[in-house]
Amino acid sequence: MIGHGPMPHFSDECVTIEPPRASLDDVWPQASMLVNTSRSEGASLVILEAMAAGIPVIASNAGGNPELVGRGGIIVSGVNDGAELFAAAIKDLLESPAHRQELARLARERYLEKFRIETMIAALRSVYSGR
Repeated sequence: MIGHGPMPHFSDECVTIEPPRASLDDVWPQASMLVNTSRSEGASLVILEAMAAGIPVIASNAGGNPELVGRGGIIVSGVNDGAELFAAAIKDLLESPAHRQELARLARERYLEKFRIETMIAALRSVYSGR
């Protein structure tokens, strides 16, 4: 796990927790999935980075997460039973390599179609030019 914040349910016996990093470039090749449990989010850069790397995403329905993820992952909703829903989604992807690979493919396709820098610049130009 990489990040910070309250994590009362994890012990050093089952999870290695590392501090935040400036870049995750060396992590993506080893990652099976990205799990983003944020309760408050705008447009998550780490989700876009994962999708660019072809990593399937499991994310909360906070902020812009659903719009970013689209069909390239699993959106978890539910305030009271969120932990159980996240656990079920993680289990599903760990136990189903075919599903994980399909979501990875869809995540990369969505990134290339919607969020590449050239696409974003063209969209901004369109907005500001009134077209």
